Amino acid sequence: MSKIRIKEELWEQVEACLKDQKSSAYKLAIIEADKILNNLITLKGVPGDSTSDKVMKIKEKFPELAGLVKAFQTKDKILNHLTYNVSPEEADAALDAYKTAISDLDNEFEISSIKDKPHLLRNIRRKMNDKIIFYCRILEGILFPTQASIISLHEGRHFTDEEKTKMKEMYKKLMYYERKSLSLDVSPDEKQEILFINEIFKNWNKFKVEVIKVSSKMQESWKKEESIDVNNYTG
Repeated sequence: MSKIRIKEELWEQVEACLKDQKSSAYKLAIIEADKILNNLITLKGVPGDSTSDKVMKIKEKFPELAGLVKAFQTKDKILNHLTYNVSPEEADAALDAYKTAISDLDNEFEISSIKDKPHLLRNIRRKMNDKIIFYCRILEGILFPTQASIISLHEGRHFTDEEKTKMKEMYKKLMYYERKSLSLDVSPDEKQEILFINEIFKNWNKFKVEVIKVSSKMQESWKKEESIDVNNYTG
């Protein structure tokens, strides 16, 4: 298998199955990997009867979807045909696909670090809100620079008014969710926790793409051949 980085506690059950290099061991490992992925998606509040059903509802989260679909097909053969023999090559391909999907999903909000804590939904929502706050801080540096921050003032000069208008619209959306999370901390409500998690999960890629554009432009601003006059910033 490839050297995909993944939290050990997520993959240790699969590794345990693979100690015996036989077809039966490969089968157990693939079934276990499917179970892990299913559990992670369920933690995010995605409904569905099977792992593949749930994945298809959030398929934009999985860049290597084709490999994952083949892994599901291998898993289905194992479950539907008890005598089906899995080759080492087929097992490696399926497990690599599962491992990549699990890693992608967990890295977004670090769900595995909170899966054993009480008040699971609340903690998932708080993890998501931490990311929202982080994105807000990035945008605030450009939208609301202070005279004391040379960095923010320098970077902010490289954004057009049109770009800043788009950033303000995204900032408003992020702040809405940040305050919604605050309200849920003040007055917990399990149904609202689920709605919050689903909404963020559905919209997260859009937010992420836009923040990547902003952070890239912030970085590029420091390549410009221009001098930085401290007196102009401090007044």
